[in-house]
Formats: sequence, C-alpha cells, structure tokens
Amino acid sequence: MFWAATNRREIVPTELGLTEPGDFAISYNGALVQHTDTGKTVLSESLSYAEYRSIEELARTIGVHAQVLDDAHLYTANADISRYTVRESYLVNMPLFYRHADDFPTDKQFAKVMLIDEPTVLDAAIKHIPDEFYRDFYIVKSEPFFLEFMAAKVNKGNAVTALAEYLGYSMDEVMAIGDQGNDLPMIKAAGTGVAMGNALPEVKAAAQHVTATNVEDGVAKAIREWAL
Repeated sequence: MFWAATNRREIVPTELGLTEPGDFAISYNGALVQHTDTGKTVLSESLSYAEYRSIEELARTIGVHAQVLDDAHLYTANADISRYTVRESYLVNMPLFYRHADDFPTDKQFAKVMLIDEPTVLDAAIKHIPDEFYRDFYIVKSEPFFLEFMAAKVNKGNAVTALAEYLGYSMDEVMAIGDQGNDLPMIKAAGTGVAMGNALPEVKAAAQHVTATNVEDGVAKAIREWAL
C-alpha cells in the first residue's frame, strides 16, 4: 500500500502508479481522500457556490486572478487568463474553461478556490484580505504564486489522520514528508514528520528529520531510512 498527499489529484495515479487495490490519495490539500483504484471516497470537504462567489469577489477587490476546481475541471472567471492557470491546467492534465461566476448552478460544489498572480502582486494583495476570511476558510500558500482557499476543516493533517483511522493505524505509525506551508499540519500530525532538504524553514523546524532535496531523491531516501 502507498498513498500520497498532494494538491494535484490528476497526476497521482499515473505518475506514482497508485492503481492497485489498497492504494489511496489525499488531494486538494486534504479536501478529498480516495481509493485510487476505484475512486471510492473516504473523506470529502467542499466549498459551496456561495463561498466560491465570496472568494472570487475578494480576488477582484484586491486585484488578483482566481481559479476554481471541481473534481474534474479547472475554471477561471478572468477573461485575461493567468499564465499560472494555463500552467496548472497543463501540469495536472485538467481541462481549463473560462466561465463567469454567474454561469454556475447555485448547487455547484468546489474542491478549492485559488488566488493566483505574480508573487509580488499576490503578496501585496494578501495584506488586504479581511480577517473573516481566515475564520471562514482554511487558507494556505502552496506556491509563491498560489494562495488556496478550502473548507475550514480542510488540511493535510486532518486528512492524514482520517485516512490512518480508516485503515486502522495510529498516528505513531504514520510518516509524512513535505516542503511547503500546506504540509505543516501533516508534518505535525504524523508520528514521524520529515522535511525535504528544500523545505521552508518553518517546515524543517516542525519535523523530526530532514531528508535530501526534491532533486536528490529525498522522498526515496526518507522512506528507506525511516519507514523501511
């Protein structure tokens, strides 16, 4: 059995070979936990249409692009589509559609909404996000150009804990490996938290171990040393 925590659902089964019974994936920063061979859902936390509208309006107010994902598509309401949206669509092999926020059915559910822009633009805009958004959503920066909004209960730590419970493991038996801010809850929840060599300083500080970088096969080295 092998599972992965990622915010890019589409590449997990094919790139990591997670196609056998007993394989799982945690995706969308913990919003979705699935059997990867059947697609059966273990855990799902989504955003409502009204929540999407409030975040999309926020993006326009503070002057950044936005994109939103359901379980199979990537959408943007920005006519001047961001190059980072195009990049994400290509990277995760997810169809990209331009769709105005008014054009979705009001019962539509979304995995997450992302504010996206050039890092300097996004960093400046983040300073203007009202406090209530941090109360109502789980907000995390996953890349210098991505700020992600998920349901309030969502994070990788909660998802890993739910999957461990589903499989009958204690968290002392779980190892988590990460490098970005969205990996912190998972690193802290696991019995063995491992930071990549290229991880943010706060991730390294929270981990029990630091492995090699992502270009030095750090994940494989961590699995060999602390899991096997």
